[in-house]
Amino acid sequence: MYIVLWRFSDLRARGIVGSRPQLKNLQVKNGFPLGQKLSPNTRTWLASEIEDWIATRPVENTRPLQGAAKAKRERRLQSRAVQGGDHAHKRKSPRRAAAAEPATSPAAPPTPTRRGRASTTRNSKRARIARSAQQPAHPKADT
Repeated sequence: MYIVLWRFSDLRARGIVGSRPQLKNLQVKNGFPLGQKLSPNTRTWLASEIEDWIATRPVENTRPLQGAAKAKRERRLQSRAVQGGDHAHKRKSPRRAAAAEPATSPAAPPTPTRRGRASTTRNSKRARIARSAQQPAHPKADT
């Protein structure tokens, strides 16, 4: 009889965990096996322990929704049907919608940013290059 040990990379390759923080979360909250340390930087798990843990996990939510949860789900499904599909409820953010539309005038007011300040292009790299192209390199060189 062979003893099969799995390393973190094996757990990740099999789709059991996606990252080390997720592994830690599974160990703390869901009773995932802690494994054994082979060396200071190597932890392994018995394949049989992992398979037993997976077998104890629920397959799906077999209990139907009740009460407010059921009503909320039905309202959400109805609104999606009225709007025309699953992705119709997703809207573009105002910033993306504004970026997609061309500016009506070159002197459009600055758009507010997340922190409430108006964004300006005065000191942006592109604006500095444009200003330097318009002005002579040395104003006194013309005289």
